[in-house]
Amino acid sequence: MKNMLRVLLYGSLMYVGYYLLAGYVRTGEVELPPVVQHYAERIQQGILCEVPISWRIGKLDPAFNLTRMEAEAIGRHAAALWNDAVGKTLFVYNDVNGFPINFSYDERQQEILRDTLLKSNIASYDLVIDNHFDVMQFQEEDLRQQLQKFAQEKAKLAKDIASLERQLAAGVPTQKLENQRRQLVQRQNDLQTEAEWLNEQQEQLQWQQQNINATIRDRNDLLPTSQRPRVNFEMGLMQIDKMQRTMTIFAFHSHKDLVLTMAHEFGHALGIDHTEAADSLMYMSFTTSQQDITVADLNAFSQQCAE
Repeated sequence: MKNMLRVLLYGSLMYVGYYLLAGYVRTGEVELPPVVQHYAERIQQGILCEVPISWRIGKLDPAFNLTRMEAEAIGRHAAALWNDAVGKTLFVYNDVNGFPINFSYDERQQEILRDTLLKSNIASYDLVIDNHFDVMQFQEEDLRQQLQKFAQEKAKLAKDIASLERQLAAGVPTQKLENQRRQLVQRQNDLQTEAEWLNEQQEQLQWQQQNINATIRDRNDLLPTSQRPRVNFEMGLMQIDKMQRTMTIFAFHSHKDLVLTMAHEFGHALGIDHTEAADSLMYMSFTTSQQDITVADLNAFSQQCAE
């Protein structure tokens, strides 16, 4: 009942404001006196905060690859962020009389698509490089252990050969040492074969390292040659002209980001300005810390729509 009386009062004051404005227009006066202008702005803001704002999906450029049903669902999600946080209906969907939310495809969305594709390609390269590094680390550790074992066997063979030579020098009959000599020759041949195989493994690892280096170069070639600063352009825009609102969406990275962008512009539809908290929805630019309506957003709403 209280809200109904407030709406009726705002409506009556609006008619008075229109009457005063018409009188000044007829007499040739263009600008309203500051006091009248102040009350006219307060009346308009009161209606913005008390009467639910209806919206609809307007022009939808097919280049966004977004259906009207998807756009509407995302808009409902964005509106629900405010409705749920404030605890009353601020925005309602109206396919006939709602203010339009237009999707205008331009170079902003193209830049986002290029940036998204670049990040995807770099991520694919990084995944391949990381996998190769993991495999190489395992192979290098295995080769290190085999080389260590080879060195031990080589040292033991040298020790056994030296023992055989001492026995021959001491006059031990050769026929008694023949079996030992044949075993040492076989072990020496086996070590030679193992040495050749280990060398092949080392060459294989070097070849793999060269391939990884080439992949890293290909990955780095995708990066911009100059580190130019990224342009923090507008993702969306809310225009209010004589109580007529129009929201325009220019670009978005994902459906989640689009929800946040539309919710941000819904805040402007209420007349809320930008906040200073980087994690708030009404911050001046898009940040990765933005997730939902924050205390800073609610404080801004309360200041704008103070009872």
